[in-house]
Parts: sequence; structure tokens; C-alpha cells
Amino acid sequence: MIRERFTVAFCLLFVAAMPVLQAEDRTPIETATAKVQVKVILDGKPVGNGRIFLHGDTSTFVGTRLNDDGTGTVNQVFLGSYVVTVEGDGIPVKFSQLEASQLRAKVAAGKNEFVFELTTK
Repeated sequence: MIRERFTVAFCLLFVAAMPVLQAEDRTPIETATAKVQVKVILDGKPVGNGRIFLHGDTSTFVGTRLNDDGTGTVNQVFLGSYVVTVEGDGIPVKFSQLEASQLRAKVAAGKNEFVFELTTK
């Protein structure tokens, strides 16, 4: 009887400790963030009053509005690879839809500046 109680108690303790044990396996890069600065140019002119989005490998994304000079800043972006989409007047579908966009950004520790030079052709 004592042995059974010990076994049950041990199993409950092990299950309760699982999240803690898993958290220790995470690498710092999974929770580290960086500031991302972007500039978007369409046919040689800045894309003002548009929006840019960085889509991660899940259903999450981050984004920002673009200034009149085509620049924008996104703070606290997790490090990793992203598919980029741009929305705004005159932006072709090949850049504005997630499934079609070939734009990519790899966010690393430190300075992250991306210039996207787009064409309507």
C-alpha cells in the first residue's frame, strides 16, 4: 500500500515538473527580440502610407505603418526568419498576399535594416 502511494506521488510530481523541465530546454534565441527598421520603394519611389508585415512560421505576425518616406520601425521582433508582405496603393498582389510573396527577412541579434525595392513589372 505504501509503495503504491509512493508510485502515485512520484508520478504526480513528475507530471507537475514537466513544464519546468521543458522550459530549461529552450535556447535564449527563442525569446530574444530585436528592433527592425524597414524601407519600401516601389518603382524607385518610397511607399508612403502603406503597411508592412513580417509573418512568422506560425499564424503570428508583426507589422507597422510606413511613413511618407517609405520607412517604418517594428520593435521587439523575435529572432528568426519571416515572410514579408507589403500593403498600400499600387502594391502588386505578388507582394501583398502571404501565399504569393517572395520577400524574406531574417531577424538576428543586433541591427536589422531591410530595404525592399519592389517593381510593378
